[in-house]
Amino acid sequence: MIKFNSLMGDAAYFGKHLIIIEDRMGNNMPFELNPVQNLLHKGISGRDIVVKSRQLGITSYFQLRHFKPVLTIPNTTAVLVAHEEYLTKRLLNRIRSWYDRLPNKVVTD
Repeated sequence: MIKFNSLMGDAAYFGKHLIIIEDRMGNNMPFELNPVQNLLHKGISGRDIVVKSRQLGITSYFQLRHFKPVLTIPNTTAVLVAHEEYLTKRLLNRIRSWYDRLPNKVVTD
């Protein structure tokens, strides 16, 4: 059973229960935080500077963290900027994929 209050409050819970991602093999799976993302999630303050390496899922984590309020808080806007246009398009395509795979209805009973 999905807990509505947890869904609205916690990005990790939101991702696990509503966001479908593709793994490296192309399989659809729930967005569950990996160990690096989980460390970041537990320690994030909102005033963080993250020096990141590639392939750890940090960009995906921040996309999830900012996608949730855009969906759940009226009049919320997020901006995504990358250093190259094709990367920005790729990241926006990921968000579009998440959006397209959202359930039509959330049932909590």
